[in-house]
Amino acid sequence: MIELKNISVNFKQKDYELHAVSDVSLKIKRGEIFGIVGSSGAGKSTLVRTINLLEKPSSGEIIIDNKNIVNYKGSELRELRRGIGMIFQQFNLVESKTVYDNIAFSLKTAGKTKSEISTRVNELLRVVGLIDKAEVYPSKLSGGQKQRVGIARAMANNAQILLCDEPTSALDIETTAAILKLLRDINEEYEITIVIITHELEVIKAICNRVAVMDKGMVVEEGLVYDIFTKPKHDFTKKLLEHSSRFELPKQLVKNLKGSIVKIKYIGEAATDPVLSTLSTKYNVAFNILHGKIEYIRDLPVGILYVNINGSDESIIEAIEYLKNNTYSVEVVNCAIA
Repeated sequence: MIELKNISVNFKQKDYELHAVSDVSLKIKRGEIFGIVGSSGAGKSTLVRTINLLEKPSSGEIIIDNKNIVNYKGSELRELRRGIGMIFQQFNLVESKTVYDNIAFSLKTAGKTKSEISTRVNELLRVVGLIDKAEVYPSKLSGGQKQRVGIARAMANNAQILLCDEPTSALDIETTAAILKLLRDINEEYEITIVIITHELEVIKAICNRVAVMDKGMVVEEGLVYDIFTKPKHDFTKKLLEHSSRFELPKQLVKNLKGSIVKIKYIGEAATDPVLSTLSTKYNVAFNILHGKIEYIRDLPVGILYVNINGSDESIIEAIEYLKNNTYSVEVVNCAIA
């Protein structure tokens, strides 16, 4: 549905030219939730704003429904934008207008009748769970409620694409989960294509089908969310994931423990296998889980555990070898074998 071909966006500065986006090519399928993740200044927002030409690319093509829209202007561009809703980090609601009027605004500019506007606005208020807030002003709403209004407004003209620029970064954890569920429900019910920009890896894990990782204006890696999180290939992606799943063991703890400490990574069905129980009975070693977790990404498990293994030197060596053969990866953090 959306294809970006060799997109570059350059900004002329006083003494140099800033390459905000450099030769990016992506394909986003109809009806999927596609994430773009990266650090601040990576070019995420600039790239996504090219999809509705809020940012015109310096070079490249933007293909939507088999049409190159890069040179759209006037009425052609306005019609394109009606089908592409945008959801912002800071909500961008008009404070002097009620919830109803904020949602109705784009419908009025599209020339809809009062009856059509009323029907559509009330439908959307039900979708986002704000039917009782129609005449309330934004100042009286919570952050989550404001974002629900933003989502309804973005959908108003029957948008087939939603562009979400850090839609949850101003929200707390509980509200973030509720907003992501709402977006997922909308995607499933209306088959709307959703593109989410975020620096929050938890958002990508919770909602996206596929993800592109950006660094310094370039897409360095792209693929299924589960594959990117479990088998990252690019060094930048690996560092990004390390920051999000870093487990720090106290130095004094490591110093005082007997035996060896290993970091075990589980992927797929093996994440739920009783590997450690087998380890204990088969190799006559004792183990203690020091830190870690198992979580699910798109219903597939992935886990990291730090384990202290005690026993004879020979038993520990055999146990570690068994772990290497029966888990995704094993890293010996501290070896106390003589």
